[in-house]
Amino acid sequence: MFFSLLLFSSCEKHIEEEDVLTEIKVGNVLCQDGSVVHPTLLNEKKPVAVIFWCNVNDVDNTDLAYAVSIQDIGEDFLTERMENIGDVSEDMQSYDGLKNTSAYKIDAEKDSLAVPAVDLALNYEAGSITGWYIGSVAQHTELFRNKDIVYDTFEKINGEIMKGYYWTSTEVESSPNYYSYSFSYEGDSEKSLPALKNKKYKVRPFVTISRKK
Repeated sequence: MFFSLLLFSSCEKHIEEEDVLTEIKVGNVLCQDGSVVHPTLLNEKKPVAVIFWCNVNDVDNTDLAYAVSIQDIGEDFLTERMENIGDVSEDMQSYDGLKNTSAYKIDAEKDSLAVPAVDLALNYEAGSITGWYIGSVAQHTELFRNKDIVYDTFEKINGEIMKGYYWTSTEVESSPNYYSYSFSYEGDSEKSLPALKNKKYKVRPFVTISRKK
C-alpha cells in the first residue's frame, strides 16, 4: 500500500507555472530545460513537446496547459485486467489523463499485472521534464482540434506527425467492461473508438503545466 501511494504521488508530478520562462500559448514549444519558446526561437534549446491546450477561463482548474511529446514512444497493450477499474474514469469530457494513467499503474501493482503502454508513458523522460501520461479522450480531442497549429510547429522542429490509432486512458462505460478508448488521427474528424485493452496501439505521452499553488 505504501508503495502504491508513493507511486501515485510520483505520477502526479508536473511542471509548475513558476518554472516556465515565457508565454504559454498553443503551438509554443516546451523544451527539455522546462522553458517554453516560440518554435522559431529555439536556438540551442532542445524541444520535447508542443502545447496544444491552454486554460483561459477556468480559474479553479490548476492545469494551466497541456503539451504533447514530439514523438511516439512505442506501441503495446494497455493492461492485462479485462474489466473496468474503479479509479479510472469513463468521462469522455474530463481532462483526467494523468489521474487515469496513475490509477492503471496502481491497480496493476495490486495483482502484479502488466501495463506496458502505461509504463511507456510513466517511465518516459525528456531532459528535466517528467510526469508524462496517456491522455484522456477529452485531451486527445483538444489536441486533434488544434492539430493544424501543433503540426505546423512539428514541421518547424522535426516533430513526428501523429498517424493511426493511439491509446487514451479513458475506459468505456458500456458492457462488456474490457474496452478502453483508442483515438484515431486519420481523416478530418475526431474519432474515439472502443478498443480491447489487450490490443496494441501507439503511445504518445502528454504532460501538464500547472498553475502556481
